[in-house]
Amino acid sequence: GYDYHYVSRRFHYIFNMSFSEYVNSYRLTAAMESLRNTHEPVSIIAANSGFQSVRNFNSIFRRAMNMTPLEYREKQCR
Repeated sequence: GYDYHYVSRRFHYIFNMSFSEYVNSYRLTAAMESLRNTHEPVSIIAANSGFQSVRNFNSIFRRAMNMTPLEYREKQCR
């Protein structure tokens, strides 16, 4: 029964990020763990983490981590 804009503003006030940023952060955390601990292809990890496409996953990952998922995996496997 709450107004969407009210809930959105409250969420941003409490967590200091939008709901979509929060969801992407949660998904990235799961993806990063899979990249470190499995040898699954990036496309499978992206899908299992809830991203719409590999392209979307790569874009969000690069923006957050300043590297591609494969670069992240290579650095973690050293």
